[in-house]
Amino acid sequence: MNDDVPDGSWVSVATYNDTISPDVTAGLLSSMGIPAGVNRPPRSYIYYVVVPPERLPEAKAVVDAPPIPDDELTRLALSEPPEDP
Repeated sequence: MNDDVPDGSWVSVATYNDTISPDVTAGLLSSMGIPAGVNRPPRSYIYYVVVPPERLPEAKAVVDAPPIPDDELTRLALSEPPEDP
C-alpha cells in the first residue's frame, strides 16, 4: 500500500476488496506515467486506487479497458522465437 498519497486531494479510480489487485492496478497506472496510489481507510476492507483529479479520465480509460483475450496473448507470445539462454 502506498502511504505517499496526498491527503484527500486525489480521487478514486477503482475499488477492490483484496490486497493484490489495488497494488497491481496502481503499478500499471504508474508504469504508464499516471501517478497512482492505494488508500485504505482505517477499519475497512476496501482498497481505493487513487489518482490526481486531472488524470482521472486517462486512468479510468486504462482501468475500464477490456482484458486482452487469451488467444491474442498466445499469438503475441508465440510471434517471436524465444531468446537463447
